[in-house]
Amino acid sequence: MPPTTTAPPSPPTPAVSSVSPAEGTTFGATSVTITGTGFAHATGVAFGVVPASSFSIDSDTQITAISPEHLSGSVDVFVTSADGTNVPTNADRFAYDAPATIYHCGVITASQSWLAESVHIITCQVTVSANALLTIEPGTVVKSTGAALQVAGSLHAAATVGSPVIFTSIDDNTVGGITGTGAPTAGNWQGILQTNSPMPAAEVSLANAEVRYANLAGANLAGANLSGVLFESVIGTPAALPSGWFTLTGHLMGPGANLRNVNLTGSDLSGVNLTGADLTGSDLTGSNVSYAFLSNAILNDVNLTGSNVSYTDLAGASLRGVNLTGANISYANLTSADLTGVNLTGANISYANLTGADLTGVNFTGANVAGINLTGAIGYP
Repeated sequence: MPPTTTAPPSPPTPAVSSVSPAEGTTFGATSVTITGTGFAHATGVAFGVVPASSFSIDSDTQITAISPEHLSGSVDVFVTSADGTNVPTNADRFAYDAPATIYHCGVITASQSWLAESVHIITCQVTVSANALLTIEPGTVVKSTGAALQVAGSLHAAATVGSPVIFTSIDDNTVGGITGTGAPTAGNWQGILQTNSPMPAAEVSLANAEVRYANLAGANLAGANLSGVLFESVIGTPAALPSGWFTLTGHLMGPGANLRNVNLTGSDLSGVNLTGADLTGSDLTGSNVSYAFLSNAILNDVNLTGSNVSYTDLAGASLRGVNLTGANISYANLTSADLTGVNLTGANISYANLTGADLTGVNFTGANVAGINLTGAIGYP
């Protein structure tokens, strides 16, 4: 008689016993610890019907989630797995509070912090005086009715990749609630370090921040940390920028720049230094990127169809899923680059250096591969 087998028990349906903190602002970006059971195989977390911005499974009894933006009011926090979703109870409630508005005007003479729990609106020029430090915590939204934020002391926008500090126009209603027309335009406000007589600030760190709709004419950003900063719909020529930085089509860009999901179709980027920049999802169709420096840059899912990428330094760059159909990549340096899933149909990749590159799933149909260096490369068909 054949031995009997017992199917393993199915994992329990998730159950939530507490959320902490149990409230946050309508901006989202609150880190929430969810406690309960049956979390080991969770596939989703939602605040009401809105998916969490992100979540991580700490253990079978704990999840850390980032709250998404949401209208004010209370919602249930749901954890979903293949075996179901928790039954809502009072223990899983999370309250969204409308943030307070704080207005700023004049000179900051003593160090202070602007917190993400409030919307900060600049109504006239704000000047951070010498020896003063203005710290702006992650997730904070700063809007201006038109005036500048001038820095003679120090400005630390303590942004992170997942929780940027956003500087924008009063008319930008996409963040920080409805405060204006909802139709912002480039140059709506006078930007950061906008002075009639440009002066270097003691220390300015805008790493991972977003600066939208500003007029940067005359701004001195030479000593600023702009790594990971997204400049969107800006105008004006700054008086000074960090080495390698420049303005193009409403964006500031340079080494380490944030250029995610930017439309740069037909741009001339020949010879520019974008080392370590993040261009994920951007459109560079028909652009000239020849002789550019893009080592260790992130170009995942970028569209480079028909672009000129010849002689470009892409050593160590990530190009996963990039479309290079018909592009010219001849003599490019792709040493140790990740080209997983790249489309090279009809491309000219002759004499490119692919030493140590990952070519898994690359489409070479009709490509010119004469003279390429494949030493140590993996995945070449």
